[in-house]
Amino acid sequence: MKKTFRLIGMAIMAVLFSVSLTACGHDDDPDDPTNHDRDLIGTWTHTESGNYWTETASVTFKTDGTYTDVIEYSAGNNSESWTASGTWSTNNGILTICMLESSDPDDEDDLGESESVRYKVEGNKLYLYDGGEPSVLTKK
Repeated sequence: MKKTFRLIGMAIMAVLFSVSLTACGHDDDPDDPTNHDRDLIGTWTHTESGNYWTETASVTFKTDGTYTDVIEYSAGNNSESWTASGTWSTNNGILTICMLESSDPDDEDDLGESESVRYKVEGNKLYLYDGGEPSVLTKK
């Protein structure tokens, strides 16, 4: 379960919600505000828990086209956290992120890769679609 939820957080960085995977390119100018849905700017969170564990994913989309992602997991007296950062853009309801840095060694092969997911913002809810039930994040 820990790995599954960690992937949800990384989807904000994109592992679980992948629609397409390509190398990060320079075709999307991160400084061009037309490439960024202003409704996404801010911090979004998702928390999931079981009998003995809790995991929270938090992603912050910034106006300069960068993002940071923090995933925190705790079970009993054990806890772990991961951080990642990169760039983001939107186009016609598709959110594309490119992870450039991560504190999780498991992400090494994904650095520099772009991943895309369909999304929708309704009020303070961000819905990410991967073909099944959407993952729902709440704006702080």
